[in-house]
Amino acid sequence: MLILLECSGKNINGRKRHLAVYSLGLPIAISVSAADVHDSMGGYDLLWRIETVSSRMKLIRTDKAYRGGFTDIVEKYYKWNIEK
Repeated sequence: MLILLECSGKNINGRKRHLAVYSLGLPIAISVSAADVHDSMGGYDLLWRIETVSSRMKLIRTDKAYRGGFTDIVEKYYKWNIEK
């Protein structure tokens, strides 16, 4: 199982960090985007990194910010389930 996070409490203004971690909390992919980029758009950069690292991926847990087209891509192209 994988969990996607958007880090809050930033020390640097203007940047947003997206993390993909295993359920144990070990990071497997990190992406940095501009702060004005929506979470679902920033999460796209993590998908190909997750695919190269983990071939056994079945479930991704996200918050409601990762929705819309992001959910469609994950379910249709990568064949992973999303739980919000």
